[in-house]
Amino acid sequence: MQGRIQGHYQNHLVSNYHWEVKKSHLTFILINVFVGMIILFFPLIGGEITVLTISGWIFFVIAIMPIFLTGFNWTHPLCLNMPFIAIQAISIIFSGSGIIPLENYYLWYLDENTVQELYIKTVAINCLGLLVMYFFSFYKTNDNKSLTPTKFYIKKNSYTVSILFILIMLVAFIFIILNVGSISYMFNNIARRVDLYSGLAYFIVLLKYGTVAALLLLIKRKKKIAIFMVFFQIFLGVILGDRGYIIFSTLLPLLVFYNYYYKKVNLKKLTLIGLILVIFYQIYGEFRLLGEVSAESEPFFTRVVNVIEDVRHDDITAASIYVVDADESKLLLGRPLINLFLAPIPRGIYENKPIIAESAIVGELVLGGGQGYGLPPGIFGYGYLNFKWIGVIIFAAISGLTVRFFYEKLVGFYKNRKIKIPEGNIVVYSMLCLYVTNPLSTEIQIKVLTQLPAIIIIWFFCSKINKKAISIKK
Repeated sequence: MQGRIQGHYQNHLVSNYHWEVKKSHLTFILINVFVGMIILFFPLIGGEITVLTISGWIFFVIAIMPIFLTGFNWTHPLCLNMPFIAIQAISIIFSGSGIIPLENYYLWYLDENTVQELYIKTVAINCLGLLVMYFFSFYKTNDNKSLTPTKFYIKKNSYTVSILFILIMLVAFIFIILNVGSISYMFNNIARRVDLYSGLAYFIVLLKYGTVAALLLLIKRKKKIAIFMVFFQIFLGVILGDRGYIIFSTLLPLLVFYNYYYKKVNLKKLTLIGLILVIFYQIYGEFRLLGEVSAESEPFFTRVVNVIEDVRHDDITAASIYVVDADESKLLLGRPLINLFLAPIPRGIYENKPIIAESAIVGELVLGGGQGYGLPPGIFGYGYLNFKWIGVIIFAAISGLTVRFFYEKLVGFYKNRKIKIPEGNIVVYSMLCLYVTNPLSTEIQIKVLTQLPAIIIIWFFCSKINKKAISIKK
């Protein structure tokens, strides 16, 4: 009887899995059909269908492939990265059709034909990079050992360690206040946050340990304290003037943790949360820039377009490509890849310390020295800046392998087999899942390294790691 019940349960799991896969495939098809129909209507609203428009649509199709490659698992690193890539594709579709001007903000002096050729090449680079990254993210081998995970259980001291992280966060916060002046002064000067917090970057990193404390408190079932910590982290993000701190360092880890530890966040809830965050992102961005929010309410679509303009990077990638094509002596040739080792050295000690962040390097290449602008080129643009087309392939392959290793080791192995995921795995995955698609970025590497002390403390004081192999069922 028990065997029959277990058989029915397994059949239910298999049936549910196949339905989820079919649903993700259908979603992928419907989205692409919808975008394709919009393109067909462009001539009716004053636009046109050009080679760049079609190229942008192909780019969009490839960009949203993680929907069916992962069974629409929104917590997968490729799905988390997907919106940023898809936004670039949408931007190129509208630029190619003439709905919005076909121009590059950083290369304003180029004629339209040159810009169009440049964006077609940008699309080709992104499409090649994405396909290579997908291949290495999902390829299968017969090496079972490479898929054997380590069980990272949190067994003890989680409450004590969470209090330790809260104390570290509070000490860092007090130090920042003492250096800046007061909380009110911080809030009133969010428009000049770069100058205000110069030299305090490491202390701002320590503030993020409050989010890790909240995750540990949720494991300990201290929900009220955990919720208070989340709101306090949002408060810190507001007075720091950092939208990314709120969305990517606080809310996203919490959502990913909730999805795996408590209950799956379905598409309806995720869509609602996304819409709220889009509105917040645009409104708070306006307040941060102008010191006030316009009394006139903008249409929601306008707010969405504003957010797209804020997060799109296709113009930066295109500008980077143009600069090194025009002068190959500006190729980076892998030199910035060792900058991680130089990052901890203060400039007071190392006077000739090179620019560390690749976004600052690209800003200097595109805009000239002394501008102080950070222009993130994206993983594939960064690959092209280093070694041209071969760099795109190499960087994409390394990114795909990193995604596969990270996802399978921490959650994928367990999720695919309907096994409970260890708490420590979920905590580490929640902290780092947004970063692994761009492992060669020095800025990303620094963000990961700043999280390592927290992971080591949890491992040393709270967890039990079982290195015994788990049998793999074919």
